[in-house]
Amino acid sequence: MNQYQDLLNRQRKYFWANLKTSTAQDRIKKLRNMKKWVLAHQEELKAAIYADFKKPAHEVDLTELLPVVSELKDAIANLQEWMRERRVPTPISMLGTSSKVTFEPKGNTLILAPWNFPFMLTIGPLISAVAAGCTAIIKPSEYSENTSNFIAKMLEELFSEEEVACLRGDHTLAQALTALPFDHIFFTGSPEIGKKVMHAAAEHLCSVTLELGGRNPVIVDETASISDTTRKLIWGKFMNAGQSCMSPNYIQVQEKIYSKLLEGLKTRFETTFKSHQDNIQESPDLSHVINARHFQRLSGLIEKAKAAGAKVLIGGHDDPETNFLAPTILYDVEPGNPILEEEIFGPIVPILKYKNLDDALGLIRSMEKPLGLYIFSRSRRNIAKVIRESSSGNVMVNETTIAFGHPELPFGGVNHSGIGKAHGHAGFLAFTNEKPVVKQSTLLPSTLLAHAPYTKWKSRILNFVIRWF
Repeated sequence: MNQYQDLLNRQRKYFWANLKTSTAQDRIKKLRNMKKWVLAHQEELKAAIYADFKKPAHEVDLTELLPVVSELKDAIANLQEWMRERRVPTPISMLGTSSKVTFEPKGNTLILAPWNFPFMLTIGPLISAVAAGCTAIIKPSEYSENTSNFIAKMLEELFSEEEVACLRGDHTLAQALTALPFDHIFFTGSPEIGKKVMHAAAEHLCSVTLELGGRNPVIVDETASISDTTRKLIWGKFMNAGQSCMSPNYIQVQEKIYSKLLEGLKTRFETTFKSHQDNIQESPDLSHVINARHFQRLSGLIEKAKAAGAKVLIGGHDDPETNFLAPTILYDVEPGNPILEEEIFGPIVPILKYKNLDDALGLIRSMEKPLGLYIFSRSRRNIAKVIRESSSGNVMVNETTIAFGHPELPFGGVNHSGIGKAHGHAGFLAFTNEKPVVKQSTLLPSTLLAHAPYTKWKSRILNFVIRWF
């Protein structure tokens, strides 16, 4: 028996002894302790994430702390209601029975977290697991080492290893863990690795939540506000250096306003970062790329796009020594450009023209279903058409990315961009087994019609029920 199997066995024993029948108050106490700890260590977290990829302190508050604290508050406020048994009505064919749905924890879970939002995308799923009453083994990313060490410290101070354990290592650790018989796996990362996780989980018929990504499209129609659209696109695309599963991957602009939008984006960028126009890499408002390998991949994408005819509107500056890649906007991009063939996951965005909305939707439908789709428009007809004639994990109108932080919305992709939902009540359900309980009468059970011998009288009653009820 290896050390990981031994840990899982200990967690399984702990689950049955301590968590399976835990009450809402038991779990709420743990969630409150998590909230208290997080708020007491804000500055330490900011320092850890800055050390990993120079993420601005304001972005840490906005995209790491705020979502986690909001998720904790939501679970604390609503957990009793989420756990409450739900009575269901009795159909005539089940006369004599009473039925309800109960909510039990799935059991022993594995959380595999990424590096791009290293705190929020680790602790967010854990909040759902704790709310549901599960144990968890957590593997944070080896690429964000400082934040992973911070997370390990947090979990060691709040939980015993038999309830929540934090294991640090590379992909070989992830492979070893996914080979174990967990009751649920929550993975956040690329579709390519998601497929491997799902394949490993299938060996044990283990349920999964896969938070993946995709080539998130933006449509800007001729009715959009240039000022509003450019402000939101500059932030939504270049926040966290574009290293986000919700980041816009490409922008399609109606040809009548194409030039105006390009001009607006250039002006907006210069206004936003005017204090560091000549040394953009020194801006305190821009994150860096996580490591040299990703930096080289992104630099290569820009060169391939330019070789295929794309032009640089802004950007093109970099500092390989610090993995800094300046926000880059490409224009005159055609549908066959290689920049459109993969999720960019960096501070680069290509802009295309479209003539009519059907053309824009056709390009979107030619690719895998994205995690997010963004439409900038003041036309109700166009907005409704995009929502109705596309498929994506979520849609945002006149905005990008922010749906992720809404605790009342289920978050997740569809097919290639994800399986299952997370956050709030949806996250609780992801780690929960909805178990039906049916109680039958001992005096006149409704199943009498189902029991042999099958007499003519029983057949007449059965057909009456089929026809009229």
